[in-house]
Amino acid sequence: MKKKEIKEIREKLGVRELQPPAREKKIPVELILQALEFAQKNGFVLDPDGYAYRLRGYLIFNRCPCAPDRKTCPCDQAANEVKTAGHCKCQLYWRSYQDYIEVYYRKGEKVG
Repeated sequence: MKKKEIKEIREKLGVRELQPPAREKKIPVELILQALEFAQKNGFVLDPDGYAYRLRGYLIFNRCPCAPDRKTCPCDQAANEVKTAGHCKCQLYWRSYQDYIEVYYRKGEKVG
């Protein structure tokens, strides 16, 4: 993608450029936008606590960090998992924030 295209997509989605802490590897904005577009297209949400961690995993392995047989992320299996289980295998994509809260928070304590 060209910088102009990225800027247009970012403006369309209302996304500002995200900057990780200096000690962490910077995630290319193209990868963030790809994740956001997939989520928006399918009516999903991203993990609010760990999306950067999971996207870095994708960068390191150059495939789905949780399923070695999946060569791309996002993939069709992820979309099907979100629709049936409420989240994909690596829990980057969620059906809703309510699903996320029900899985990770019980009685005010994070359990995941």
